[in-house]
Amino acid sequence: MQKKYDIIPPHEDNIIKYLQSCGLIVSTFSLNCLTRVPTTAHPNSLNGAYVIWQNRGATSDFFLGWAQAHDSDEEPFWFVTRPREEWVSADRAWIAERQKEQIKQSKDESQRALRELTTFYGGLTEPGDRHPYLEAKCVRPHAALRIYRRHAGDDARSFPWLNNCLIIPYFDVCGQLMTLQRIPWEENKWGEKRLYPGAVKRGACLRINPDRWDGKNVGIAEGFATADSFSRAMDMPVYASVDGGNMMIVAAEVAQTVSNKIIIVADNDCETPNNPGINYALKAANAADSDSIFVPVLDKLAVDANDLYCHGGEDLVRSQAMFLKTRKEVQATLKVKNETEADSVPKNFALSSLAGESGLYYRAYKKTGTDEVKIGDLLEVVAKYREKETGESGKIVCYAPDIAFNEEEKITAYIPDTALASVRCVETLKLLPSYATFKKYHSKIVEYINNAAPERKIIVMRRTGWLGKNKDKFLFPGDSFEENGIEYMFPRENTYSFMSKCGTLQEWKDNVAALAAGNSRAVLALSEAFAAPIRSYLGDDDDACGWHIIGPNGCGKSTCAKVGVSTYGRGSTTDPEGEGALVSWYRTENQIESVAVAHNHMCVFLDEMKLAAKKDPKALEIVSYMLATGNGKGRMMANGKDRKVNTWRIGFFSTGEESLASFIERGGGIVNSGQEVRVCDIPGSPGYEDNIFEDIHGRSSSTVFVDELRDNTKKYYGHALLAFLSALSRHGVSQEDQEFFLGVQGRAFFGVFEDSPQELQRVASTMCYNRLAIHLAIKWGILPWNEATECCMLAQCFYSWRDTFIDEAGLRSEEQKIRDQWTTFIQENRGRFTDPEIKNIGPYQNYGVFDSRECVYYIWPGTFRRHCGDKKQMNYHLRVLRKIGMLPVIQASRANMFTTIKKLGGISSPVYGIKLLEEEEDTATDKNVSTSSRAKVIKTDFTKGYVREPREEDRDPDSFPEPGENMGDLPF
Repeated sequence: MQKKYDIIPPHEDNIIKYLQSCGLIVSTFSLNCLTRVPTTAHPNSLNGAYVIWQNRGATSDFFLGWAQAHDSDEEPFWFVTRPREEWVSADRAWIAERQKEQIKQSKDESQRALRELTTFYGGLTEPGDRHPYLEAKCVRPHAALRIYRRHAGDDARSFPWLNNCLIIPYFDVCGQLMTLQRIPWEENKWGEKRLYPGAVKRGACLRINPDRWDGKNVGIAEGFATADSFSRAMDMPVYASVDGGNMMIVAAEVAQTVSNKIIIVADNDCETPNNPGINYALKAANAADSDSIFVPVLDKLAVDANDLYCHGGEDLVRSQAMFLKTRKEVQATLKVKNETEADSVPKNFALSSLAGESGLYYRAYKKTGTDEVKIGDLLEVVAKYREKETGESGKIVCYAPDIAFNEEEKITAYIPDTALASVRCVETLKLLPSYATFKKYHSKIVEYINNAAPERKIIVMRRTGWLGKNKDKFLFPGDSFEENGIEYMFPRENTYSFMSKCGTLQEWKDNVAALAAGNSRAVLALSEAFAAPIRSYLGDDDDACGWHIIGPNGCGKSTCAKVGVSTYGRGSTTDPEGEGALVSWYRTENQIESVAVAHNHMCVFLDEMKLAAKKDPKALEIVSYMLATGNGKGRMMANGKDRKVNTWRIGFFSTGEESLASFIERGGGIVNSGQEVRVCDIPGSPGYEDNIFEDIHGRSSSTVFVDELRDNTKKYYGHALLAFLSALSRHGVSQEDQEFFLGVQGRAFFGVFEDSPQELQRVASTMCYNRLAIHLAIKWGILPWNEATECCMLAQCFYSWRDTFIDEAGLRSEEQKIRDQWTTFIQENRGRFTDPEIKNIGPYQNYGVFDSRECVYYIWPGTFRRHCGDKKQMNYHLRVLRKIGMLPVIQASRANMFTTIKKLGGISSPVYGIKLLEEEEDTATDKNVSTSSRAKVIKTDFTKGYVREPREEDRDPDSFPEPGENMGDLPF
């Protein structure tokens, strides 16, 4: 292949003009030697070079030479002052000789420079992590980085590097050192970056974070700092090209050596004409055949990945990396916008006819004219979106039928990318009113949506909650905001609207909160509405404890839930029109999961648990765990990949006529202690006229009071929680309040200490947030309450739960049930146990053998297992019976705690020995203790099964009232 030469007139001025057109800054030129000169891109460096030879031929003299600006991605430009057709054989031989000479000279110079820089690099020291450039750019110290400090004997002419320069080495893809880049630090700022003179930079790169090679993604970026920031944020290896013009060469070589997905990291030089950073990235993407380009954006400024990292940290880089662009989209950003057509409209489509009528039109351009056909009503692709929780991406389509003339009549649809490639997109289009009219054009409509490239990018969020590291904003359905150039949106579509307002905050305080004062269960409901966002605000990720109020029909338990609901919505059950905020238990698991996601960092109020138990008692056990742990069900996407599991952190307040344990047992399930501390059953207190409300505030009857309070929750609602969240985001929670209410002193208020059972400590810790919520709400003027009195109402709720969970003997509720189960079993079946004097009795003809001497009932294993349920439950029953002293006959060498009875009635069989607990006098006396005498006990220790008086060290003068202080009747 012949080399291409530019023909120029044989005059010195023409040669100088040619060198200048190649990007070199020259005013004269030298002959027969390599000359380095500045370039127009870098006038203070020597990034340009040229060589010019003069041939004194037989006919006439002519010049031959080449010129190159090394800071561009162009090859050397060769020129000659005599046309090729005028060359004679001597001229051709001379030109060939010059070309060989040039190749040899370039090779010798590069080899010399390589030997020199290798020696130079080997004598440098590591900079550590305190170099000013690394600190200023928020860059990690790389193992290959070096620092140059000039010594007294160094020859500055041989190594023209300034003192204290940061040295960045660049290698080829195989790891061979190619060149060095120096970054000087002068007067608290870095100077101009320069490469080592004479070294080859073609294909030079530095691989960042090579240890994170996961076989999935690899990036290519322009510059060391940009590559390091993107690698740090995305936790992936990135090749740092020595400059933008070299990205294309590096990308091509990397594509040949790896099979990973290649992400091109562009510099957005939007303030420079033609945006060279985007152009370099686009060329690199073409060379690597990659369709994933990262284009940073920050307030319409020239920015790269390092600028994003310094501005917003890893989160900002990752959030923008969620929207990688294709080559087609990048090319679209470089084009000038059409004044009459939106950028999102692809070729051959239009949003209006040639006559100006609105709609979606397909145009076929021909030589004879343009054929136009209407394929649908106005359908605009307004944005690309990505779900933050699931990672699913797609496009937002706004559909406006011809009959719609305002924004309210428009339809917004979120179409996932997976649906655009399948029949699901057609199913989505069927929801549009006029789909049947344009049914035959549905393939064109899908093509239009697929090819649309809107500039607007939106991150869609589907759950409420605090946002950002500082948690200065709480997101609700319908909210949208922009942060660091990224638009966030919580759409109301596919989300029932539980947030609503009516009346004013003062009216709510006078007619709802004031009536709830002095009523323990209503105080618990209101405090839980405020406590749930506090837990998330303070970063408490432990499983939440929910409250379940138990009471007969008509006692007012649902009204308590409506009081709590009134903090953010209407105090009625959610209906199809979305007017109420109280959620019914009559829902599927998937519906409960969507409710939990929508109430993230809030409290969800659930009414009438019996509806869920009637629907599926077994599912109730799963749902209770799911609500408390905050993890949804695993699912699969249409492409076969696992969908991201829904997560949430909520508080929940439930009502029902029976406890959760009774519903689970009725469905054949087993109740564990973990469920009883996740859903705490609190019986309705004996209020006024068999009502759970203790204080009816002077009303004539409890019925009148309940009716008034219930009606008020439908008239005044929706202001309290918003005011509380606003105050919480502004003021936060002081460290003093956290230590006082959430620490040891806070749990001591509920009679729980460090030696108390873990279950009590866990529930008390949760209740401490409710007490803190009351304190803050009163402090910020949201609740018109007396803090000491209402905190005592909380303590009443805690003691009501505690008395149902642990009895006076220190047994937990499930242990009580096992004790009562086997006591009843033996008492009802005494006649089924064989007399040991009877001979030759088979082991399964009766329940077992009774030893009257030891008063022990020996039960056959089959009988014991049948009454336990399964082997796992059998082992648990054995551990409980041993703990409470009903399993005295234990053979220490046997792990499953059975003994072999030999020579007992001629039977040799493994059996379990159970002994009934004797009723001691002191136990009987404890059972007859009056309620008034028990109320005098301030603190209770259940670890040893007895009640003790408070010790002096238990009392904290700051957490208990002084004598004579008005706190009402103490619940303990």
